Amino acid sequence: MREELLVGYSVEIRRTAYDGKFAQYLWRTTLGGEGFVSVDLGAGVFRPCDAGGTPVGAMRLNRSVGMVENADPEMKENFLVVVSSVLKKWTAEEPPMTAHRYFG
Repeated sequence: MREELLVGYSVEIRRTAYDGKFAQYLWRTTLGGEGFVSVDLGAGVFRPCDAGGTPVGAMRLNRSVGMVENADPEMKENFLVVVSSVLKKWTAEEPPMTAHRYFG
């Protein structure tokens, strides 16, 4: 008989930059992953980015369409967790300061 260990984990998501036109989020998982996602508030487009806000790769999600374009298989899962968490918590005009996610 094989026992499986169920391990919960979380993704900490916090806004690190905001100027009224763009917002940037730092995300970290309890499993060791981390990265950044930016959102162009006017266009409603989310992109993976580096710490300086420069887009990384061609992957993007347009808020009005709700589909990932140019998906990067190595980044897609974490990117979608971050974007969906931010969108779920975004209830005011300004994007949320935090949008943590818990699993397990």
